[in-house]
Amino acid sequence: MKYLKYFLINFHEEAAYKADFIFYIGSEVVFFVVFYFIWTNVYAKGGATDISSFSLSATITYYFLTSILFRVNPTEAIYLNRAIWNGELTNEIPKPYSLKLIYLVSSYSIAAMEMLTYLPFAGLIFIFVYKYIIFISFTHLLYFFIAMVLASIMGICLQLFLHSLCFHFGDQDANLSLISYIIAFLGGAVFPLQFLPDGLYQALNFLPFKFLFNFPASVYLGKISTHGIWFGFLQMIIWTVVFFCIYYFSFQTGLKKYTAIGR
Repeated sequence: MKYLKYFLINFHEEAAYKADFIFYIGSEVVFFVVFYFIWTNVYAKGGATDISSFSLSATITYYFLTSILFRVNPTEAIYLNRAIWNGELTNEIPKPYSLKLIYLVSSYSIAAMEMLTYLPFAGLIFIFVYKYIIFISFTHLLYFFIAMVLASIMGICLQLFLHSLCFHFGDQDANLSLISYIIAFLGGAVFPLQFLPDGLYQALNFLPFKFLFNFPASVYLGKISTHGIWFGFLQMIIWTVVFFCIYYFSFQTGLKKYTAIGR
């Protein structure tokens, strides 16, 4: 219950700055529109009906799905690095909850606000590209939802681990932004990983980042067998546990080095 209250408090705090979210999400919609015109021209001028088994409709649907996945992977909603570096973490230490969990909770409160703010934009995008959106069976929609939830949990455990490195190496704000962009690229946020040369695509399949964007979108589009979907879910759970354990260890050892710099 106390974590629910913490979630609601953070949610109401973020609700006081709706304009920031609207501007941020609105700017990202521009990127979707840019991608839309790029790929419609690529398919039209190239005379291709599909690229690596992706039709134009599948490609546009893929980008629509990843725009949603960005909302539930709150990379920009984690402030652990800042709290460690400027000393804000000191304010949280005496409070009656786990320091390791409150940053997960606060991140999802921000993600919830992002999702609610994004819904009107998602509606406009859907209307704009309706004729290209692929509709699927309820079963595959359920698979996609499960993949999206697991991707969100895995992604935040990965980000929390990266942020906890601030205990050991100092302020990593610039590096975290760069790493987040690299992870998004390797995860298929910029374009479907299937568009890459086969050798590179197979190499990236060994990395966990595909589960953040490419895997859930591919599940929705029916490009993965039922067996592959369940095996992917198992891999996501294992990676989540691995990232959380590393984060836990990094946080525990790092807290011993914490000196409240900045206060």
